[in-house]
Amino acid sequence: WDRWLDDRRPMPVVQPLDGGAPRYLLGGTQLFAGRGFGGVLENEGESLQAAWTPDGTSVVFVATDHRHEGARSEVTYALWRVPAVGGEPVRLTDRSASWTHPAFSADGRFLYAKTSPVTRHVYNLTRLARLAWDSDAKPEILTRELDRSVEDFGLAPDGSRAFFTAEDQGLRRIYSVTADGPVRELGSLEAGSYSGLRVGGTAGPLLAALWESAVNPPEIFRVDAGDGRRTRLSAINVERAAGIDWQPAEHFW
Repeated sequence: WDRWLDDRRPMPVVQPLDGGAPRYLLGGTQLFAGRGFGGVLENEGESLQAAWTPDGTSVVFVATDHRHEGARSEVTYALWRVPAVGGEPVRLTDRSASWTHPAFSADGRFLYAKTSPVTRHVYNLTRLARLAWDSDAKPEILTRELDRSVEDFGLAPDGSRAFFTAEDQGLRRIYSVTADGPVRELGSLEAGSYSGLRVGGTAGPLLAALWESAVNPPEIFRVDAGDGRRTRLSAINVERAAGIDWQPAEHFW
């Protein structure tokens, strides 16, 4: 299929805080009117994954302009930039790869995003990339040497590192990477999986994520950015799970 049967499409909208009329940023644009326009299809619906530019004058979002070709070719998603007052978007990436989940570093110097190349293979790893903002320099692939796909990611407040989750040997681990260094796991996860990773803080990075396993319902944990030690913050199902005669899963190869 190449379209929703109700013909609805996602639209980025800016709502002034003074209560003025909302601005539909793609209204009247060639991109929005094109047959192949669409956002990223996710379980929750269709998303444009928009992010404000550091100066607040534009919005970067994710969309495709060739979904109508999906029956005979791979549909890729690009990064686009549109002024906050509306207007025709400018394409930032080409069709040699798909790009999703844009996020700016706190200092506004870099735009991070997930990317997957278009090749002759059916499946390609999803990498974490960094683009110098307002520069023509080529994107840096930060996880080029890692043979795993990047899932959730977040950025340290000082811009020194990026943190992300990736599935490895049946576990979903948390890793960190710098612009000029190797990918490193935080600690050494022996069981379970992390999801919903969030990174915040001011002086240093603070990490929070869900952790769960075959015998532990998901709870919220704080994860040490240095050694990966986790501290449980919620206890929604801990007591109930303790009363179940679980048979722990065994890892084997």
